[in-house]
Amino acid sequence: MDQLQYRSVISQFATGVTIVTTAVDGWLHGMTASAVASVSLEPVQLLVCVEKSAHTHGHLLQAGAFTVNILAEDQEDVSTTFAKSDPPEQGRLQGVAFRIGENGAPIIEGCLAHIECKVASQTDGGDHTVFLSGDDALAKAAVAELLGSFGWRDIVDLGDLSTARGAEMYVTLWVRLWGVVQDPIFNVKVVR
Repeated sequence: MDQLQYRSVISQFATGVTIVTTAVDGWLHGMTASAVASVSLEPVQLLVCVEKSAHTHGHLLQAGAFTVNILAEDQEDVSTTFAKSDPPEQGRLQGVAFRIGENGAPIIEGCLAHIECKVASQTDGGDHTVFLSGDDALAKAAVAELLGSFGWRDIVDLGDLSTARGAEMYVTLWVRLWGVVQDPIFNVKVVR
């Protein structure tokens, strides 16, 4: 299969939209990424694939940490902003509101959820590098309308995903976003 055929076929696979952010010495950068996947629950790990020619690639190699920002439905403009290959900025993030997370990488304000990660390993993936997170990821969801839709009004802190409770909350968040399940924690049936 040639590159054009492959691109045509793989573009039919629907994925979520995320912004992967990182920071090095006050220089901030983010990129739109759809090549993000959950790898394991024990230990909790995820992967991000970054094109080697992207500004984020070099930043990620230096920083050793990144945040996956899962965008809300009304953040299409944010996705478009980070789809451009603009260079990193000192203390700014393409004009998008953010705060710095515990791992030093920016967290985009208003995102549906975010997962803060440290790079545990990386491997060659052709014209991309596959970055694998360590098992010390922190995941947090903080969007009022999402929580309100489940009867919550408080911000959820999923805490340390390397603990059983953190992993359980992580799974619960994803099931609540994408699946159908009888939730054992809050005793509600979730249908999406």
